Amino acid sequence: MSGAQNLKKLHLDSFKNLVEVHDSVGFLGKLEDLNLNRCTSLRVLPHGINLPSLKTMSFRNCASLKSFPEILGKMENTTYLGLSDTGISELPFSIGLLEGLATLTIDRCKELLELPSSIFMLPKLETLEAYSCKDLARIKKCKGQVHETMYSGAKSVVDFNFCHLSDEFLATLLPCLHYVRNLSLDYIIITILPSCINECHSLKELTFNNCMELREIRGLPPNIKHISAINCTSLTSQSKDTLLNQMLHHSGPRYICLPGSTIKSNWFRQYRREPNLSFSF
Repeated sequence: MSGAQNLKKLHLDSFKNLVEVHDSVGFLGKLEDLNLNRCTSLRVLPHGINLPSLKTMSFRNCASLKSFPEILGKMENTTYLGLSDTGISELPFSIGLLEGLATLTIDRCKELLELPSSIFMLPKLETLEAYSCKDLARIKKCKGQVHETMYSGAKSVVDFNFCHLSDEFLATLLPCLHYVRNLSLDYIIITILPSCINECHSLKELTFNNCMELREIRGLPPNIKHISAINCTSLTSQSKDTLLNQMLHHSGPRYICLPGSTIKSNWFRQYRREPNLSFSF
């Protein structure tokens, strides 16, 4: 493809016989749209890419794809990267060079074992979809990285539903989500919601429905407005009381959805003047 330097779009959607993409595709300076979705035999991408004009890049449903190439230079125009339903096991730290990235989808990547911390430093990332990444176990930091440098970006929605996340993974993840406004953790296998969630100052909506191993809630984000914990059957009465008491002391409209059937009458006597508080049991 070295003779196609003016190429702007490359769409090979559902090209079943495609096994390898030539290295020259990674250096098409005017390429704006790269779509290789549903190329089920695709195994090899260019070893490195430097595509300064690229806006969208998608490899969804490329089940045979095991690795993603290194980013060799800043790519400020790429806003979307789709890797859902691929066989990748890791992403390179250089993904942090996709400085214009707004949406990253890695859902149902069942071989994905870890995420590079550079994802959480992407300055324009709004949506991270990572649900059903069942083997996701850790966040890998760059060598010498300072913890606080992960507090960047303006993220809106982060979805880890149906991931088999451990307590250790969640404790590492939450400090990375300082600017996230909506966090979904449904059907994960944690036992503790750690106190470091207090650091998620921008978080407005938190769902952890059907986390049936969850027993303890140790903190809440200071600006939370909506919490849903449906079918968290192991949640202790003390944790439910703590959760409700903290929510009742927050200002503005609030919505609380908790498991169980017992409602303490003093909750309503004490807060009968709160017109913007909704309960669901």
